Amino acid sequence: MSIIKRVLSFAFLIFLLRLIIKGFLILVKAFWFVFYWLCWYPLFIAFYIGLYPLIWLYKRVF
Repeated sequence: MSIIKRVLSFAFLIFLLRLIIKGFLILVKAFWFVFYWLCWYPLFIAFYIGLYPLIWLYKRVF
């Protein structure tokens, strides 16, 4: 193989690797966004809704 073909194939492999990494990062960000709004955020809301009567009761008693 000539040097030009080697350099081009190496550059193409680096380009493919960058594309794969960029796609993977986009998937991770999308998964985190969905996980946050569907799982984590409602957990916080439920936690505070559940905690509010306990705080109210604590203030009434003490």
